Amino acid sequence: MHTLILLELQDKSDKIQSLTLTFVKVLIESTGKELKVPVKFIDIYNEACRLRGGNRNKEESNLEIRQYVRDDLLKNGYIFVDPTDVDSIYLTQKTIDEYSDY
Repeated sequence: MHTLILLELQDKSDKIQSLTLTFVKVLIESTGKELKVPVKFIDIYNEACRLRGGNRNKEESNLEIRQYVRDDLLKNGYIFVDPTDVDSIYLTQKTIDEYSDY
C-alpha cells in the first residue's frame, strides 16, 4: 500500500516538474522575454498541457496539479502575480536567466 502511494506521489511530482518546465518555455515565448507583459496563468497552463500532449485533458481539468504547478512557479520565483488581478502573471528576470536557452 505504501509503495503504491509513493509511486503515485512520484508520478505527480514528475508531472508537476515536467509541466512546470513546459509552462516556463511557453511563458517565455508568449511574453517575448518582456517582464512587463501580463498573461493569464490559465492560458499559459492550457497551452503547456496542449504541447505536452498525452493526458492533456486530465492535466487541464486536474485542479490539484494546476495548483501545484502555480505554487511551484511562485515558490521558485519564476512568476509574479499581479496583486490587482490574481489571474494575471508576469515573467520574472530569474526565469529568463535560468530558462531562456531551453
